[in-house]
Amino acid sequence: MPVRHRDPTQATVTELFARAFTCAQPECGDLLYLDNPVGPSGRPIRNSRVAHICAQSEGGPRWDEKMCEEDNRSHENLLLLCLKHADQIDQPSLIAIHTVRVLKQWKAGQIREHEELQRGWSLGPDEVREAMSASFTIVAETLSLGGEGGRSPGSGGGGGGAIGSGARGGDGGSGGEIVAATFLASDLPKTVEVTIGAAGIAGILGGDGGDGGDTFFGDLLRARGGRGGKAGTFDEEPLSESQRPTCRAAFFADHASVRDGVINILGAGWQHMDCIQMPLTISGYAVSVVEYPLGASSATYDIDLSVISPSGRRAASHRVTLGRPPTTTGMWYFAWAAEAAEFGSWRVVASIGGDELFALPLEITDPTAPAASV
Repeated sequence: MPVRHRDPTQATVTELFARAFTCAQPECGDLLYLDNPVGPSGRPIRNSRVAHICAQSEGGPRWDEKMCEEDNRSHENLLLLCLKHADQIDQPSLIAIHTVRVLKQWKAGQIREHEELQRGWSLGPDEVREAMSASFTIVAETLSLGGEGGRSPGSGGGGGGAIGSGARGGDGGSGGEIVAATFLASDLPKTVEVTIGAAGIAGILGGDGGDGGDTFFGDLLRARGGRGGKAGTFDEEPLSESQRPTCRAAFFADHASVRDGVINILGAGWQHMDCIQMPLTISGYAVSVVEYPLGASSATYDIDLSVISPSGRRAASHRVTLGRPPTTTGMWYFAWAAEAAEFGSWRVVASIGGDELFALPLEITDPTAPAASV
């Protein structure tokens, strides 16, 4: 069986939070706990996970076979990240840029920030146990797992998985083309350039797997690659009109956070991105002004946020639980990220109980591409 080191101790996790205030990703700045209370308890929402620099389990991201268990579970091998970046650093397509050296630099910066601000998070025993459960075990909530793309020309992608109440695995992708042809030797060129289709990208953040690339035999033949598997889904009851909130406005922003009960928004209102090369990770925040129906009994809402590509592929899928404020109108904000592999018109869609709350358009263009002729 693969080696798996023990979890860090509660004392280590307590020390981690006491010496950090925001996400370790240098350009993020999200608080590790959001001081926007949910429900009657009024307790802050955990917006973070404990991440390993070198993986806890053999075969995991940045696994170091020479590292002993005590070093693996020590403060020096752990850092605190917001939920978005805790997921991103371990995605197969992004591990190459999230090296041990990079993550250690992030950790050093997080500690420097704490020393300058003298701010951290003092957690009680229950909060420490909850943070550990969310970081090192699979908790009882629905998780959508992205399907894999086609691994070779002609093969179909694997179906995505899902865990939790009402969860359903996604369908496998259809097989690619099998092409056969006969040519006379006199019709063939002296050389034929063969291009093997690339494997489809893995589905990140719960999204669909990417399609396998096409294979070309010069200009003679083309065989389309397998289609990517679909992410898992789950069944749920739709909200009634008397319970469902209404979105009055929604927009993109570079960053959003809540401090002292006030939402702070930076760089809002954009709907366009220039990207020179693909694939790459796109990210941002979606902010919405929400009106709650009078007499609604729901204290919290499960919101599904999906990033949809121009071809209709669900490139990422997030589920978050948000609370309603004591007033009938409030603001929600969502961090989102996806692996983009195509230019064109994207959408970020939020839904509750299967009903769309809002859909924001996002145009991704190549600034180096020649302008279309009129």
